[in-house]
Amino acid sequence: MHAPGEPSAAKPLSLRDTRFVIFGVLLPVFMGSLDNTILASALPTIGRGFGDQAGLTWLITIYLLAATAGMPLYGKVADIHGRRFALCIAIGAHMAGSLVCALAPSILVLIAGRAVQGIGGAGLSSVSVVILGDAAPPKERGRCYGYFSIVYTTAGACGPALGGLLAEHLHWSAIFWLNIPLGLVALAVTASLLRRLPRRERPLRSRPQARR
Repeated sequence: MHAPGEPSAAKPLSLRDTRFVIFGVLLPVFMGSLDNTILASALPTIGRGFGDQAGLTWLITIYLLAATAGMPLYGKVADIHGRRFALCIAIGAHMAGSLVCALAPSILVLIAGRAVQGIGGAGLSSVSVVILGDAAPPKERGRCYGYFSIVYTTAGACGPALGGLLAEHLHWSAIFWLNIPLGLVALAVTASLLRRLPRRERPLRSRPQARR
């Protein structure tokens, strides 16, 4: 018998299910890493579009600040409500921030959208790391984290080139519109493939009231 509020014993995943789960988190990892660098080469174009060069550095800084502040929250959400729920929240917030950025009429709105995007981006990579640890058996974790590192590094390296290409030949807002179809695919994959992941929720326990 398990004590109330304790997670039940998780049934180990088969090798096939483990591969499905790993595949399911690689796209969110790609999205999170891409947005760390994709604006680097597009900043001059954005500045010319808004006629404001002073606020451009905040587009990078606010994303990093929001991502750093939001990252610990996802660990708590994942423990209470489950890994799949936390990752879906991260993808949804990232898409919402991307939509605000794509439609931004001013640099201030664009900065605010980047803050929302950063909060979502914090969970794309951090929750995925937790899921990889849950899904992969110890002897396979090195290989799984290798896949994670390849995707993360590749996305980060491609970001500046892709951002400059989109800003120069289409429009800088295409950088953010790109996240909408990617996010929808990531939500569909997360909702389906991560159902195979063992549930490890730990509901919050109410604190006993002190006696008077």
